[in-house]
Amino acid sequence: MSRAERSDQWWSRMDLHHNLRPNSGSRLALAWRLMFYCPTMSRLTPFARIGLVASEMHHLLWNPDKSVRQDGVAWWNCTNFAAITAGLMWLNGCEVEAWSGQVYFVQSPKSNGASACMHQVPRHWWIAAKNIGIIDLSPDLSVANLNWDPCSFNYVFGNNVVAKETWTFHQTSNQEAVEKKLRPLQVRHDQFACIYLRQNSKRFTSLS
Repeated sequence: MSRAERSDQWWSRMDLHHNLRPNSGSRLALAWRLMFYCPTMSRLTPFARIGLVASEMHHLLWNPDKSVRQDGVAWWNCTNFAAITAGLMWLNGCEVEAWSGQVYFVQSPKSNGASACMHQVPRHWWIAAKNIGIIDLSPDLSVANLNWDPCSFNYVFGNNVVAKETWTFHQTSNQEAVEKKLRPLQVRHDQFACIYLRQNSKRFTSLS
C-alpha cells in the first residue's frame, strides 16, 4: 500500500471513529500534507512546521465550551489528539508509542506578587516518537480558575515546550521524582514547568 493510500485510509477512519467536526479530517490532512510537501514549507524544520498542524488540531478538536466533565476529562480531547498525532507520525515513517499518565503544569511565584499555582491533569494521553521525543499538542492552559492563572502554552514537540514564556520540560516514571521537581518551584520566581509522569504505554503499529 502506498503512502497516499495509507493516508486516505487513515483519514477515513479518523472521521468515522473520532467524532471530528464536519470535514475536519480533510482540513487537517491538507494542513499535514502542506507541512511536509509544500515547497515553501519544506524549507522549514519539522519543529517550525508543526505549528501549522497544531493550530488546525486546536481549532478542530478542542471542545468550544471549555468545560471539565465530572469524570475529570477536560475539553482538550487528549485521547483524540494522541491517536491522530500518532497516526500522522506513523504515516511519515516514525516509530510511535502512546503514553498515559499524569501531567503537572506549574507556575512558580511571580515577581508581581502572584502566588504559585499548579494544574494537575490526573488522566492524560500523549505520544513519543523515536528520535524526536514527546509530542503533545493537546494542552490548553489559557482558561483561568481558582487554582490556575491563564498563560500561553502552544504545545510540546520533541521534549520542548512552545510558548510565549520559557518553560522547562521533564518526564519521569517515578512519583518521587515528580515531588522533587515540584519543591523548588514553590520558592523560585517566574518559573514555568511541565512534568509528565509516565504510567502506561502502547506501541502504535497500525491503523487498527
